[in-house]
Amino acid sequence: MTIRTFISGLVISITTFLTPIFGFLLLMGIMILADTVFAMYVAYTTGNGMKSLTSDKFFNIAPKIFFYLGSIILAFGCDYLFIGNGSVFGVTLLGTKVVSFTFIANEIKSINETYVKKFGKSIYDTVKELYVTVKKIKKDISDLIDTDNN
Repeated sequence: MTIRTFISGLVISITTFLTPIFGFLLLMGIMILADTVFAMYVAYTTGNGMKSLTSDKFFNIAPKIFFYLGSIILAFGCDYLFIGNGSVFGVTLLGTKVVSFTFIANEIKSINETYVKKFGKSIYDTVKELYVTVKKIKKDISDLIDTDNN
């Protein structure tokens, strides 16, 4: 067996093992990226521009990625080892889903905290105001249509 065959076999084995949780890992990566980009935007716009973006702040991204993704993989390994292909309370991969949801909720909370720093209100309040405004516009449009028909 050559080194190339061994490495390709190892990569294929790891890929095959992680395929069921690829969506969880991808979503977590997207959430980390969104939180990082939004925090950089807020730091850039509210701080001293490029001076507020320092390398020591960027260093925290790597441990976060390894911890979150590693924990999800570890939870999947525990699910696979202890439960196998079965389910707990009718939910397959319950441990993996709980860990993933917890980390995703943490990232959403972090994005919301950054949003509050920038705009002074939460994302929920902004969406609620947008909903009320759209509802009001819809009512105004329906009133205009009704008055045109009469």
